[in-house]
Amino acid sequence: MTDGSPSGGWRSVYAAMGVSTDHEAPACPDCGDDTVEVATGRWCPTHGVVGA
Repeated sequence: MTDGSPSGGWRSVYAAMGVSTDHEAPACPDCGDDTVEVATGRWCPTHGVVGA
């Protein structure tokens, strides 16, 4: 069932595909830990600022 909008059935499509809609934080390219966005790129607790 849709809500009338063109994308109204996305929940059923995602459920049928068996995928999650949960958001995951971008990972550090060096260790895979979650990073936090900062003014100069992404910050990893282990490696400091990574990326740009």
